[in-house]
Amino acid sequence: MTKKEILFFVFTAFCYHITVAQKTGAKIFEGNISPTTSFTLDSSFKLLKWRNIGPFRGGRANAVAGVTKEPNIFYAGYTGGGVWKNVTPKGLPECLINSIETSPHQKGTAYVSATRYKFNDYGAYTYKTTDYGETWIKINDGVQQDDFIRVIREDKKIKGLLYAGAERGFYISDDGGAKWKKTQLNLPIVPVTDLILYNNDLVAATAGRAFWILDDVSAIQQGILDYKALKIFTPKNTYHFNSGGGIPGLDAGRAIGQNAPDGVIIDYSLPEKADTSTLSLQILNEKGNVIRTYTNKKDSAFKPYSGGPPQATVLPSEKGFNRFAWDMRTATTSPDIAGAYVYGDYRGFKIAPGRYRAVLTYKNNSS
Repeated sequence: MTKKEILFFVFTAFCYHITVAQKTGAKIFEGNISPTTSFTLDSSFKLLKWRNIGPFRGGRANAVAGVTKEPNIFYAGYTGGGVWKNVTPKGLPECLINSIETSPHQKGTAYVSATRYKFNDYGAYTYKTTDYGETWIKINDGVQQDDFIRVIREDKKIKGLLYAGAERGFYISDDGGAKWKKTQLNLPIVPVTDLILYNNDLVAATAGRAFWILDDVSAIQQGILDYKALKIFTPKNTYHFNSGGGIPGLDAGRAIGQNAPDGVIIDYSLPEKADTSTLSLQILNEKGNVIRTYTNKKDSAFKPYSGGPPQATVLPSEKGFNRFAWDMRTATTSPDIAGAYVYGDYRGFKIAPGRYRAVLTYKNNSS
């Protein structure tokens, strides 16, 4: 296979047939392969072997987790409800160990999510150990009745900040699981089966509603859940790129997902809704010069006309959490010639790579 070749395999229900799309350069080839056709690499990798780490009679393994800083420590969940070595939490009945998460911050700490829905038991069986499984505590406080956690992931930067995918949604704990807070947002009421943190974005896999991404969890890491004062949160490093147009060869309804906000994601908190008072956001370059200003007020004097500049972007100003995306451009230009049709782009210049500062001001207070 050359570097330009990408194979896409889509298996339909019951494996009646397989649709294959092969992309080579700009061409797409599609065809059907009979169910009896198979692909194997065994002949090319005869010396590559799987390694059985046991226990050989342990049954089906449902969850396995290693410890990043302790290469000789492993946790494994089996169908009988045991956690390998047998350090099963006392009082845990027969169940399915759905996931195991080892802490990236503290040795000996792990989180286990067990389920018993196959027994018509929809209670939450979620446990935490800080001593390699010698003792466990149940961490279900805040989980809604008849809901249960399927998977827990601990934040890579903040100790004790946990994200949990449940049977009917999503939870966050900022105290190591002592208390869970339902944080559904616009996520459908659907089982969240797995979570992963990548590039400081939280990615969720669901049963029935595909993949979802919570872009840049920096504000959560910096305490937005309990912040009530005026505060702007430091975003992650941002890269300027042009968005793609979906997956070639698929219809528009299935090929295009929802892209991340175009620009630098700026999260901030307000103590109240800014109705009559002015909220402003200034972007400054490394020299301290203001290169872009936004406010929460619409320009009442703005009059649109064909070929004219767009209306200024309005800054969100709700009580509590707000999110805004700066497009990494300078201020919008205007020729100030009413009625003049301009062929071109009124947007400001793209900024050069560097360090920029955002200042939020409300009622003589700044952050």
